[in-house]
Amino acid sequence: ASNSKYWDDEYSSVDELLIKLGGDAKIYGACDPSLGMQGRNRDFTAIVTLLLHKPTGHLYVLDADISKRKPHETIETIIEYHRIRKFYTFAIETNQFQDFLANELKRISIQRGVNVPVQDIKHTSDKLGRIQSLEPLISTGTLRFSRRHRVLLDQLRQFPKAAHDDGPDALEMAVSTARKPILRVERL
Repeated sequence: ASNSKYWDDEYSSVDELLIKLGGDAKIYGACDPSLGMQGRNRDFTAIVTLLLHKPTGHLYVLDADISKRKPHETIETIIEYHRIRKFYTFAIETNQFQDFLANELKRISIQRGVNVPVQDIKHTSDKLGRIQSLEPLISTGTLRFSRRHRVLLDQLRQFPKAAHDDGPDALEMAVSTARKPILRVERL
């Protein structure tokens, strides 16, 4: 990721970035949830938020929140991000038990009146190929990072040999969701 572009070289904060680009932007999010193993072996849960600047097609990583969380903490964190970021779409991996997490997120967010626009993602393609598909976007500067997101940047640099790839996985889901607009069913 030596040829990465960093938006925080140009903008001092997410707020400044949003003020400059906000009118022409949509915000997407994604979560690669931990499989819920207990203790030290628990995987990281990665929550990534991304701003798509429609006129240029540039993608800006706003948040890369990668930490060990229990499922209920993951739901609370996503709801809090939605309150702040107002996601256009929020992708969540729903292979295995993660389906339960997506359904709980939908239920709890509706119950609280924040209604996170959840899009279920069932991966059928190979993770290596999906994450490697980010490389051209990184090398052309289409995908822009913040220097503050050290864990995500380290996981990208070390991929595919890293111990954890939760950040790159969530990033790839957010990028795919932002770049392949889905038909939105408007809820009445």
